[in-house]
Amino acid sequence: VSRGIATGVAGPPSTMKAVVLTKPVQRFNDTCRECFEMQEVPVPVPEAGEILVKVARSQVNPSDSSYLKGMYGKRLEVPSRAGFEGCGTVVNGNGHLPEGARVAFRSFGAWAEYCTAPVQQCIPLPASTEWANAAGAIVNPLTAYCLVDIAKSRGAKVMVLTAAASGLGRQMIRYGKSLGIGSIAVVRRAEQARICLDEGALAALDSSDPAFALQLQEACSRHSCGICFDALAGPVAAQVFEALAEGGSMYVYGGLSGKPLGDLPWSHLIFQGKSVQGFWMTKHLDDLLAVDPDKVKGMLTGVGTLLQRELCTTVSRTFKLEDVADALLYMRRNMSLGKVHLLVEDDETAMHKA
Repeated sequence: VSRGIATGVAGPPSTMKAVVLTKPVQRFNDTCRECFEMQEVPVPVPEAGEILVKVARSQVNPSDSSYLKGMYGKRLEVPSRAGFEGCGTVVNGNGHLPEGARVAFRSFGAWAEYCTAPVQQCIPLPASTEWANAAGAIVNPLTAYCLVDIAKSRGAKVMVLTAAASGLGRQMIRYGKSLGIGSIAVVRRAEQARICLDEGALAALDSSDPAFALQLQEACSRHSCGICFDALAGPVAAQVFEALAEGGSMYVYGGLSGKPLGDLPWSHLIFQGKSVQGFWMTKHLDDLLAVDPDKVKGMLTGVGTLLQRELCTTVSRTFKLEDVADALLYMRRNMSLGKVHLLVEDDETAMHKA
C-alpha cells in the first residue's frame, strides 16, 4: 500500500501505522503480546467538527487496560483500534484550527500515527508546552480538574484521595492545595506516603499498616472530612467511606483493586446521610458538551494553563508505538512511578515541524 503524500498542500499520507487489538486481553502478562498487531490502515478523514492530528505522543492509562479486557464503558469489538488521548500537530484543521497548530486531544484510536479528534475536545498548546506534559492532558488533568471542582463546589476544606501516589492523585493534591483544599492521601506502601507528603498532602496513610483504620478515622475526624475520591473500590474504599464525616460523599472513579466496593455500612447510608456515586470522565464531558459546550471550552482552557504547573505529568518511561504490549505491562507494574508514553514521532522531529 502506498504511503506517499497525497496531492495538494502538504497533506498526510494515504496510510499509516496503527496499533490494532486482534483479540481481547485475558491477562496482562507475556501472553498479551499476541493480542496486538501493527497494521497499515487508511489515514482517517475528519468529519464535521473534527480535525486530523499527526500524533507525536500518546499516553497509556489504566483505563486503556480496562478497555482492552472488555471491562470499560466503551464496548469492545475486535479487531479494534486503541488509545484514548495524545498530542501532536494539526495537519487538517477542517476550518477549525490552523495547520501546524500544536494540540492535546481526547479521541479513540490515539495509538497511531494519525488520529481524528473532536475540536471541542482539543486543547491548543503554546509552543512552550512540552509533549511530555501534553500527551496526557485530558484524561488525568481534566479528571483532576473536575473532581477538585466538585470538592470546591461542596465547600470542602479537606478531601480523602485513594491511590493518591498515582499521577492523577498527585495532580489532585497539588491542584487542591492551590485552591486551599487539603488532602488526606491513602496509599499502599510506606514509600508512597513520602511522595504524597512532598506534593503537599496534609497526611499520608499506608493502607497496609495494621493501624490504618484508626489513623484514617482520626484524620477524617480531625479535619471534619466529608468527601472522598476513590480510584480503588474494594475493602479500602469501604473503610474510607466509614471514616467520612456525617453527610459525606464518596465519588468512585476507578476500580484498580479489581474487587467489589466492599461491605459498605448500611447504617451510614441511612442514618448518617452518606452517599456513593460513580464518576466517569467520558460521560461527564459528553453530558456537559450536550448542554454547555462553552463551559467545556473554559475547562479545557483552564487545564491548558496548568499543564506545566499543578497539573504537570511525571513520565517514568517511553516506548515505541510497536512496543505497546511492553508499555502496558510496565504501566501496570509501576503506576506510582509516573506515566507511560508511546513515542509515535521522535520528539525533536515533532518540535521542529511544529
